[in-house]
Amino acid sequence: VRSVMIDNIDKVLERGDRLDLLVDKTTTMQGNTVRFKRQARRYRSTTWWRNVKLTAALILLLLVIVYIALFFVCHGFTLPTCIR
Repeated sequence: VRSVMIDNIDKVLERGDRLDLLVDKTTTMQGNTVRFKRQARRYRSTTWWRNVKLTAALILLLLVIVYIALFFVCHGFTLPTCIR
């Protein structure tokens, strides 16, 4: 009976050690999750700003191309023949 009791106590202590290890791993994973969310939010924001800048640059380029076309059609910078 004594040896069975000692074996049971050893098993309980081993389970306790495994539970402590599991708690440590869970804490580490929780910290990684918070860091991942922060990095994902930062990446999403960076990507959004990059898209906004690209859209603005494309619109500006389109306006410049339209102005250059009107410059040649209307004969001058102030577009004198088109404004009349």
